[in-house]
Amino acid sequence: GCIAVFDLTDAESFARLKRNLELYYHELVDLYANSTLIIVGNKKDLVFLRKVSEEEAREYAKSQKAAYFEASAKTGENTTQTYEQVVENIINNWDFQSFQVQRPEMSMNISSRLTNEPKKKRSCSCR
Repeated sequence: GCIAVFDLTDAESFARLKRNLELYYHELVDLYANSTLIIVGNKKDLVFLRKVSEEEAREYAKSQKAAYFEASAKTGENTTQTYEQVVENIINNWDFQSFQVQRPEMSMNISSRLTNEPKKKRSCSCR
């Protein structure tokens, strides 16, 4: 999935978000068919400085089949809801059947490192 954030007080920020999504998000969707997009308008608390209307942002999000939130990192408004939506999208769209963790085989005997013996004090060699 992808969370794309723009500044509600900066129209150019919204324009850059659109350009970047056109360039990169569609490649992500090609790689991961179940990928979802969430668009977040940040700085909701700066009402009087707003340059991007909620209607304009929602229309764009709808055209991209994306969820849309307005939030304020400063006040924390809607930040929790945004991340809850991300988790919900992952749960609803994840193909758990085909998921496999790829990692090198590792083994370590932790019990051999645990003893009841006190640690030896190390002396400084700089004296």
